Amino acid sequence: MVIMKSILLSRISGRINGAIFVRAVLVYLVLSSLIFILGLQGEQYANQTFMWELASLVLLLFYFLFRGRHLGKLNTKYIYVLTLYSIVQLLIMVNVAIQNGVVSLSMGSQLASLIYLFIFFAILGKFALSPRSLEHLNLSYIVFVIFACIYNFIKNYADITSFLTMQNPYEFMFSSFFDNRNTFGFMVGFAIVLLVVNWSMSFAPRIKLFYAASLIILTVSLLLSMSRGALVFVCVSLFVYVIASRGLVGVIKLVMLLALASTAALTVLGFDFISDNIIRSGYGSTGRDSIQEFGLNYFINHSVYLGSGFSLPTDALFAKYGYTSFHNSYITLLVTGGVTQLVLYLFMFFLAARDMLVVLRHNRRAGSLLVAVLIAYLVYSFIESTLPLRLGVASFVVSLYVLFLPVYLCNFYKYNTSSSIGSGLKSGLAR
Repeated sequence: MVIMKSILLSRISGRINGAIFVRAVLVYLVLSSLIFILGLQGEQYANQTFMWELASLVLLLFYFLFRGRHLGKLNTKYIYVLTLYSIVQLLIMVNVAIQNGVVSLSMGSQLASLIYLFIFFAILGKFALSPRSLEHLNLSYIVFVIFACIYNFIKNYADITSFLTMQNPYEFMFSSFFDNRNTFGFMVGFAIVLLVVNWSMSFAPRIKLFYAASLIILTVSLLLSMSRGALVFVCVSLFVYVIASRGLVGVIKLVMLLALASTAALTVLGFDFISDNIIRSGYGSTGRDSIQEFGLNYFINHSVYLGSGFSLPTDALFAKYGYTSFHNSYITLLVTGGVTQLVLYLFMFFLAARDMLVVLRHNRRAGSLLVAVLIAYLVYSFIESTLPLRLGVASFVVSLYVLFLPVYLCNFYKYNTSSSIGSGLKSGLAR
């Protein structure tokens, strides 16, 4: 009987445990950002950055192929998802090729999405991650973003000292080593959410002191990014997390804390500065209404079911408005892949939500985090276009927390409750 338990445990955990998974994710974040850290940004480096990010993803693929070759049978449910996704993307590529006459380089995004799904659904479909390892993963991401904030402080020190005296909100564009300030703001906002969650689960005084210092750095950086979408993401995430994990009492405490933080911000920055530069009340939607209307019209007037790919609509948008993003994930999905692609993504979100509810039943805080991130992302998607399963660190983080981690945490509780090797799992697989 002991031998059978050992065999089952080895088939489940293989050579991947929580610590290895966390390190792999952190290395990928750093590696995929390295080309930007070195300063190779802008249109002139578009091809180089694309190839670098794709190469980083391929390296991650080979790493998990090597590490996960003893994981056992593949997760059938997610193999079906991978197959369905591949068929839809193939149809989109064929449709775009017919419209365009040639398959463009932008089809590399479809390749990237297939690699994502193959790594995290096919290879790691039966991988299990414990809540403790989730806490370590959150911490690794926080450290990565803290590094990005410090990089931003050093790189833009002279401009940051003039931040409070700027004349308009577009005088400075602080983005660290990310492609724009909205991405920087989103990454920082995500780190703030994870920090608050980790802080609520930590009891060590030294760790709490680190989180307190980190929160100051992250809050200042969030303000420097001047990203309204990131502020919305943070507020929605924290509100949903507190409701799900703490109930009404937690909501009252959160409202009091936000009121205190708002009072401090108004005292330090002043109402006019916040209204003019952070909220940007005088700028309205900053042209998003026109851009999104253009996207919807393009979708309606072209291929409704399979979309038009990335290049054609983006080129048309840039020619008319000078933008390369529709600032709305739903419109982007419709324009690039039609109704078929939007329904496919909503279906994947539905599968993730089911796993989140399983986690929520077993671990209220971990499940609350996943639910909060999903709901906040769905709201944020009306403001910005950050799609899962695409190249770039922001897309990777969304994919990880919205689509993949619910599966791994659900697996942890599934294996613990469906077999009698719970203690072995906790000591071997959930480190």
